[in-house]
Amino acid sequence: MADIIQQHVDEALNALGGGDPLVMVYYWGALMSGANGSQQRTLSQLSFICQQCDNVVLYHFANHPSDPWTKQQEADFAARFPGIRLVSDIETLPIKILNKLKKLLVLCFPSLARQVYRLGAPSQAPNYRRLRAEHPEILYVVNYVDSLAQINGIAAERTIVETHDLRYFRRAKSSDGSLVSMKSLFALRYEISALSAAKSVITISPNETYFYRNMMPNAEIHYIPEYPTADAIELQNMESFDFDLLFAASGNAINVEGFCGLFADMGEKLRGFRIALCGLICGRPEIRTLAEQYPNITLLHFLSAEELQRTYARSKACLSPTHGTGLNIKLVEALRHGKPVFGSEASTGALTPGFQSCVFPLDAEAMTEFLSDAVRLREASSAAVDYYTRFSQRGDLEELAASLRGRSPVLKAVRS
Repeated sequence: MADIIQQHVDEALNALGGGDPLVMVYYWGALMSGANGSQQRTLSQLSFICQQCDNVVLYHFANHPSDPWTKQQEADFAARFPGIRLVSDIETLPIKILNKLKKLLVLCFPSLARQVYRLGAPSQAPNYRRLRAEHPEILYVVNYVDSLAQINGIAAERTIVETHDLRYFRRAKSSDGSLVSMKSLFALRYEISALSAAKSVITISPNETYFYRNMMPNAEIHYIPEYPTADAIELQNMESFDFDLLFAASGNAINVEGFCGLFADMGEKLRGFRIALCGLICGRPEIRTLAEQYPNITLLHFLSAEELQRTYARSKACLSPTHGTGLNIKLVEALRHGKPVFGSEASTGALTPGFQSCVFPLDAEAMTEFLSDAVRLREASSAAVDYYTRFSQRGDLEELAASLRGRSPVLKAVRS
């Protein structure tokens, strides 16, 4: 009987043009360079959504202050995701003002969050306004909690928020470092109020998953450590290596501070290691100055995917000296390439148990002993691939896929 009812509902929706509701993914800046972890994460997210849904749009503001889309990136995106429409608008001053107002209102009146997020400036964002008129039952997938306010009016109850990291901790670390300062607590109040208004939440690390589930016990939370788009790289039997340690990182201040802090703590002990850096971190003046002081540091700058894979193969192990929050994408990428990692406590905090055979503390003496032992290096490399394979298979992918496929409120009511 339920199948018959479902069939009639599907037919009715198809007759109304709503048989395949639109899924709109929002990420403000450009994506195709994959220059940082959030871009890489969102690209793999898009691949996963395309496997589950047929009618997908990527929406963004074209005037990102530091990372706008280029014509070449748009062409690259069309080639990689031929089934996704790329739609953009300009983030105007009225949208920016309304963004700040909505955040303030949600902070003051959490119970009204859904009504607040529906607010929009009617004359702004014409392409988005056209999408909403053509597809009144959009399912939104937005990256970062702040996007709920940034979009020019959104139905939070039909929105899946990919958090990327815990905004509360990130704010505390980037300001006075106190988790109980008023600024940090206001950030926490806003974050929980905003996410509680959403349909569901995607978390990226187990620690943050536990935190959100405790803070929002009635929320639908999907723990997705990795989207299933990348297999472990087959191990290469290298007889010699060009580098002892590799740090692949974006120009994010947390990466720069972590690497410079590592040398401030144990710089003289690290002079004997051949250390390579790649990614946008190489362009930061602090890093260039450090490389001048330590000739054993090689700056490889930004590498293509093929060049990066070869660089991983040429390196014995990797570094992860960051002190940020969330899942360290570069640490996971190193494990995927079969590379053991020497990481800070903060960078390993998001990993599930079992990493101790391939992820080690930042200790110069231990690194010296380890990197000179070919047998231990091979064992740790094999353990890295095994751990990555197990790690990438964990999580709530099936539940998220079901949420994407059952995205119509009418269908969800019938199926339940």
